[in-house]
Formats: sequence, structure tokens, C-alpha cells
Amino acid sequence: MGITEGMTLLNSLLFLASLGTRLFALVDAIRRPPQAFEAAGKLTKTAWMIILSLGVVVGLVLPGTVNLLNIA
Repeated sequence: MGITEGMTLLNSLLFLASLGTRLFALVDAIRRPPQAFEAAGKLTKTAWMIILSLGVVVGLVLPGTVNLLNIA
């Protein structure tokens, strides 16, 4: 395996890990009751659902091109 194939594999694995983490966060937010968000003094459930959904969509539409969003 050359360096190019290795980097392609690494990028693919990082993309899948990032996508998996985003999907986990979205599913976790869906399963939690709205009162849990308010009790923690954070944004509302609706706000988090929008933020996390946008993160998943951006990650799928622009994989690797918006690397800063992959970190966040």
C-alpha cells in the first residue's frame, strides 16, 4: 500500500468516525426529553435538533471540504 492509498483510507475512516459521532449525537438528542435540555440550562431541544441535523447534512454534502466543521 502506497502513501496515497494509506491517506485515502485514513481520510475515509476519519469521515466515517465523524459521521458516526454526528449521528450518535443526533439520535441521543432525539431520545432525550425536552425537560432534560431545560434542566441543564442549555439551548432548547428544538435548537439542538436543528444544529445537529445541519451538522449531519453538511458533513454528508461537503465531506472533507469544511474540515473545521468536522472538528466542531
